[in-house]
Amino acid sequence: EMGDLHEAPLLALLERRWRAGKIYTQAGNVLISINPYEAGVRGPSEAPHLDGWAEAAHAAMLRDGENQAIVVNGESGAGKTTASTLIVDYLAKRSERESPELTRSLLATTPVLEAFGNAKTAMNDNSSRFGKFVLIDYDEAALVGAHIEDFLLEKSRVATVAEGERNFHYFYRLCATHDCYGLSSSATHAYLNQHETRIEGVDDAAEMVSVGALGEDDELFRRAAAGCVRLGDVEFEDDFVEGGEEQAIVVESTVGALEDAARALGVGAEELRHCLLHRSIVVGGERKLIAFTALQATTARDALAKGLYEKLFDAVVAACNRALVAGPVPAAKALVMRSPELERKRRDLEDDSDEEGFVVETTARVVSIGILDIYGFEIFRENSLDQLLINYANEALQVAFTTEVLVAETSRYREEGIAWSGVELQDSQACLALIDGILVQLDEQVKLGQRGSDMHFLGCVDRLYGGNEFFAKPRFGASEAFVCRHYAGDVTYTVHGFLKRNVDPLSTDLAGLMRSSTVSALATWYPEPPPGESGRQLQRRLLGESTSKKFRDQMAALTAELADCAKHYVRCVRPNAVKSPETWNAELVLRQLRFFGILDIVRIRRLGFPERADLLPFWNSYWRLVPTNPADHRWHAFRDLLPPGNAAQNLFDAYLAALPDRAWRDWHAAREPALARVDDLEDQRTRAASVNDTARVDALALEIDAVKKELAASPPPDATAAVAMLCSVLLRPDEYAVGRASGMLFTKLGVTQRLDEMLAKAMGLEISLAQQRHAQLSRLVKERVNAEAAATLLVQKAARARRAALDFGKTKKAAAFLESQARVFLAKKKALDLKESRAREYAARLAKAAADADELAHRHVATCELADELEDHALGHLLDAAARALEALPATDRRDPDYSDEGRRFVEALEAGRDLAADKVGA
Repeated sequence: EMGDLHEAPLLALLERRWRAGKIYTQAGNVLISINPYEAGVRGPSEAPHLDGWAEAAHAAMLRDGENQAIVVNGESGAGKTTASTLIVDYLAKRSERESPELTRSLLATTPVLEAFGNAKTAMNDNSSRFGKFVLIDYDEAALVGAHIEDFLLEKSRVATVAEGERNFHYFYRLCATHDCYGLSSSATHAYLNQHETRIEGVDDAAEMVSVGALGEDDELFRRAAAGCVRLGDVEFEDDFVEGGEEQAIVVESTVGALEDAARALGVGAEELRHCLLHRSIVVGGERKLIAFTALQATTARDALAKGLYEKLFDAVVAACNRALVAGPVPAAKALVMRSPELERKRRDLEDDSDEEGFVVETTARVVSIGILDIYGFEIFRENSLDQLLINYANEALQVAFTTEVLVAETSRYREEGIAWSGVELQDSQACLALIDGILVQLDEQVKLGQRGSDMHFLGCVDRLYGGNEFFAKPRFGASEAFVCRHYAGDVTYTVHGFLKRNVDPLSTDLAGLMRSSTVSALATWYPEPPPGESGRQLQRRLLGESTSKKFRDQMAALTAELADCAKHYVRCVRPNAVKSPETWNAELVLRQLRFFGILDIVRIRRLGFPERADLLPFWNSYWRLVPTNPADHRWHAFRDLLPPGNAAQNLFDAYLAALPDRAWRDWHAAREPALARVDDLEDQRTRAASVNDTARVDALALEIDAVKKELAASPPPDATAAVAMLCSVLLRPDEYAVGRASGMLFTKLGVTQRLDEMLAKAMGLEISLAQQRHAQLSRLVKERVNAEAAATLLVQKAARARRAALDFGKTKKAAAFLESQARVFLAKKKALDLKESRAREYAARLAKAAADADELAHRHVATCELADELEDHALGHLLDAAARALEALPATDRRDPDYSDEGRRFVEALEAGRDLAADKVGA
């Protein structure tokens, strides 16, 4: 999709694809995978895709019968773990029908290894803290086995966790689901609560189920992990003994943790206390005890915990490998196969083993696909030994990568018969030799014991490599640092803590204690050394083996194994540092592309013949640059476009002379009508577009495409000769070449762009004439449009006139009807007026009668009121008379017998009259 091979177009292309949900992009033999930061996003199923990358490796394995390797690397948080898991899933499920049990076992190893080897970091909630090489073995197309190799486990994380991070997942899942050996909430354990204890959206108890049942190994792994956790809870303090010397003792409050750790590891609590607080040495055949200080005891405790977890992780990988061997395999054989060297020999065995359950086919050719999940290049604000080892691994892989790209490009040119001098890239091999020397000096300081120090190490490195072109000192300050000039950029390494990180020596006393564990499987992790002084020296050497030495041996073995494989690369990229599915940080992406060597691919391609095209498309694009007729009007424009120093007239003669026979001229003549037809259709489409006739425009566009397809379907008599003829006229001899194997045209960078510019200029005259014709047509169309507009206006006026006439006739009829209705209305009005006058007269008479009735009613009311008034007056007098008569009677008892009956009746009549008068007055 890139028209130009530069950094800016590459970044723009990647961003455009990423925002469109296309998270995979192919660059040569490299698949770029950009983290979408959305769960479940796999990108579109069409190529390029991780599934397609895995399928290509599988097809190449079957086709060539060679081992394949898919190298997946990137920064933490770029999606390496997910990418490698998807590749393994695809390859496993592809063989699910033929090997269902082995497929299930292979898929089950992923969550197990993630639980024990992954942890939350500042940039990734599920970061792999170890390198992993998964080898999937095939016999023909059938899956017959698999094997896992691991390297550089970050065991320092067991005791020390950086800010914003947490320890290995398995510790937290174990605390969330088990309370054995004194385990409780992860927030209560010293190794686990240094910073983060939870991951947002993750249930550690539920995740423990995904680890699956580990069978007989389950209890062993729980014991070892619990022992590590409880060792971290043991604390020490200094106590002064006779003579004023400091001697470590266990803090009383943490004795319970010591006892829990001893119980988990199957050793005595007092013996463990003794070994953590002392070390023994043999002087003159006599064993002496040396007491530790609190700081030394803490170092011994951490060394035991880190070494124990490293052996635990090795046992987990060995258990996975036992499950991945087809057919029953004795445990001893599976554990021996843990060695990478022996594992590489496994597929080359030609004799049948007589051990029960283990048979090696000698007739079949077993090939494998390896998936390498390894850290990407790292540059932090402060870089330590871990970064040096990680960048050392990337330097080694980069040597293989650039060599393969250069070899592939050189081989391509050799196959095509194209002369190419090649390019010179930065020699990463010299940088590797420098780092090897630095690590050797680090190991020498370790051998010096207490006399060795970080600053002595730095002094030796400065003295030995001060003149090396890949070595430098920081320009400002940083006296405890040195600079290594890697292929991806300069990195400043701070030597503080280098020696401590390089070796965690486990005392022979602690090793002997672990060897005496009642847990037999755990005791085998610390094998008995051979007897005698040589055995003791061997034990001390193995217990004190440096991290850098072990890692260099692993990388040497890995590099040798990769050298036997055809490699496919997956580079995982972080689009931003905030885990956002919408943010694109171009500077961060560009830095990663530089680290991965993607820009080296661009550089190599640019220095060769990066622009490649099939012959026919190239001819169809540029044949019109060279006219076929001296009278062709394009010739005058073409004359000025030729490269400086070319004779235009002679070139045209040479062009005609180069035509092998008349077939060429006949071919050109046959194409002219079709070309004229295209020009005519373009003119028609222009006219149709000017009047907004979209249907006509679409129909003409389809017809133009059909004619152009006919032109493209009529190739020249000899495409190779035709293209060679074009190039000989238009380009310098060193700017192009025709591939012998592929038949493609290879051109230098920028040639296509220059030809496009020439074509645009050469066609300038035709464009000008077309513009003139277009202007004329536009004027004619405009006049026709104006005439059509005037005619349309007249038609509209006529239509309005017809409508007005019709309206006038309708109005006249309506007026006559209204006039007749008006006459009827007038007649009715007169009759109504007469009735109205009569009604008024009758109403007047009624009003007079009503007034008379009102007057009579008023008189009657007045008469009634007068009668009532007189009645009230009479009653008043009667009441007064009765009152006076009663008052005139003697005030004696009216029931006295002296009164006569008449007198009493009179009095009663007066009282009754009085009461009656009172009632009347009240009424």
